[in-house]
Amino acid sequence: MTQTPTDNNQTDRELRSLATLIEDWRELEGISKADLIRRVPDLGSDKTYSKLVNGDTSELDVAEWLPRYRNTWDTINGTASASPDEELYEDFHYVKRARKLFVDTAGTRTNARFGLILGASGTGKTSIRRVLESKYGARVICLEACEAWKGKNGRGSHLALMRGIVRACGRKPFPRREALQDQCIECLDLARVAVMLDEAYHLCPQGLDTTKTLLNNTRGEFFFYSLAALWDDMTSERDAYRAVKQLTGNRMAGVLRLKVHQADLALLVTRRLPELPEQLQPVLIADLAEHASRHGNYAFAREVIARVRAKLTKGAKPSTELIRAEVRAELNNRGMTTI
Repeated sequence: MTQTPTDNNQTDRELRSLATLIEDWRELEGISKADLIRRVPDLGSDKTYSKLVNGDTSELDVAEWLPRYRNTWDTINGTASASPDEELYEDFHYVKRARKLFVDTAGTRTNARFGLILGASGTGKTSIRRVLESKYGARVICLEACEAWKGKNGRGSHLALMRGIVRACGRKPFPRREALQDQCIECLDLARVAVMLDEAYHLCPQGLDTTKTLLNNTRGEFFFYSLAALWDDMTSERDAYRAVKQLTGNRMAGVLRLKVHQADLALLVTRRLPELPEQLQPVLIADLAEHASRHGNYAFAREVIARVRAKLTKGAKPSTELIRAEVRAELNNRGMTTI
C-alpha cells in the first residue's frame, strides 16, 4: 500500500519541523553540529541533517527518517526535563536483564519474539523502556495503552493498538479495519522494529489476538510492560483468552518479573546521596529494603533519599535517627503505619 499525497505532505512537514526544533535546541545548547551528529546516529550524516534543517526532503525516505527524528526529539525533551528522580541506571539488575532479553530476541530468526516485563507500580517498568528506547533509537517504537482504548463493552483495543503503531511509524492510519491491519503489517515490515507497549494490561483479548497476528506476519518484536494481572489474563482458561495461547507458548521470548533488588537500592543511595557518610549507608539501604517492596518500591526509596538529602542540605547532622525519622515521615505521607 502507498501513502496518499496528503499523507506525504503531513509527514514531510512533521519531519522538517522536527529537524528545525532539533537544530534550534542544538544552537541554544552551544553544541557543534559535528558533535551532535556524532552523538546521535539517528540524525544521519551531515548532508542528510543539513538537508532536513534547510527544509529539503527530496531524495530522502521520509517514512524511514521520521521515526528516527521523533525519537531524537523525544529523547532531547526527556533529557532537558529530566529530574534527578528520573535518572536511568543502565547497570540496574533488571535493566541489564531487559537489555539481554532485547538483544537476544532482536537477533533471533524464530517466531519467539514476544516479551513481557511485569511488575507493580514503582518497580521500574517505564525506566527500563526508556533505557531501551534511548539505547536502540530507531530500532524501537513506543506506545502507551490506556483504558480509553477499550469501548463501552470492554473491546476494541486492537484498533487503537494498530492505529498507534501506524502513527509511530510516521503514517496516517486508514479508517477501514481490514485496510488498517494490512497497513500496520506493511509499516512493521518496512524495517525490523520492536514495538514497546506500556500499560499493556489495558489490552482486551482482541488486542492480544491482534498482537499475535502482527507478530506472525512481521519480522519485529513486541515487548509489553504491564502489571502482573496481564499474565493472569493471558494464562487463564477463559474462552476469551484461548486464542492468545501462542503468545505465552512458542511465541514467548521471555518474562521478567520485576521486584526491588537490594543491589539497586545500594546504587540509588550511593549515587543520589554521596554526602551520606559511608558507615550510615548500610542503615539506609537496610531500611529501604525492609519497606520499599510494600510501600511503593523504587518510588518509595527515591522519596526517602530525597528527604534525607534535603535535611543534610539544610545542615542536619547525619545519623541513624535522622534516617529512621525520614523513613517514618515517608510512611506517614503514604498513610502507612510508622516504624
